[in-house]
Amino acid sequence: MNRFSRKQRRSASLSRAFGHKANDSTAHAKPTSGVDRRTVVMRGSALAATALLSGQSNFAVAEQTAQPVPTRNPTVRRVVTGTDNQGRSHVMIDGNATQAFGRITQVWVTDRVPASNNGTEDKSIRPVRLQPPPNGVNFFFTAIAPEAELASITPEQREKNAAAAFEALGASDARVDTSRFVGMHKTRTVDYIILLSGELDLLLDNGEVHLKPFDVVVQRGTNHGWINRGTEPAIIASVLIDAEQVGR
Repeated sequence: MNRFSRKQRRSASLSRAFGHKANDSTAHAKPTSGVDRRTVVMRGSALAATALLSGQSNFAVAEQTAQPVPTRNPTVRRVVTGTDNQGRSHVMIDGNATQAFGRITQVWVTDRVPASNNGTEDKSIRPVRLQPPPNGVNFFFTAIAPEAELASITPEQREKNAAAAFEALGASDARVDTSRFVGMHKTRTVDYIILLSGELDLLLDNGEVHLKPFDVVVQRGTNHGWINRGTEPAIIASVLIDAEQVGR
């Protein structure tokens, strides 16, 4: 047995519990400017600090362990612009986003406001964290699996896997009240969310809203969760902006 096998099994189990897996986009992406593919993969292994990914995508882990993981996280082609030494605009990056955890594809991260547009660094190449840096912004694409895919998983196992996933994303403290739904969470952010495909229900402490493609949610630091009662994955684009904490 190799030294990663226990971590790999745990990662695949986590993904299956949520009905999703990370896209193995490092195999398909063009190298980013100044960063070759091997560097991307090596930096991506920073997620191994969570003891979940072992420097591999959940997709690859699932294949190796024969775990059924029907919903992939989104493949996201990014076109990132920059300014050259002559002050002229150009395409700095054109390729798939390579940093992912579970069902989340990390598109870009900024560390402050105003953000710096200087340099050629791929700002997504860092561990995926649910909450942005202080005064920063996270840009994600996320696939949310239909509940029907999760029917065989016990509530106890879903709770255990949800707790582990939020811990890996650095957001254990976001799970302030999960009495209504295992995926409920509350972040110190204002979120701009667009449902791109599928159907989705936004759960709140009081009430819920059914969403269809191109509906938009402005999520203002409240306890919430997403549940997909449809038959296909729901794909959302989310911009999370650091904000003041609201209430408890």
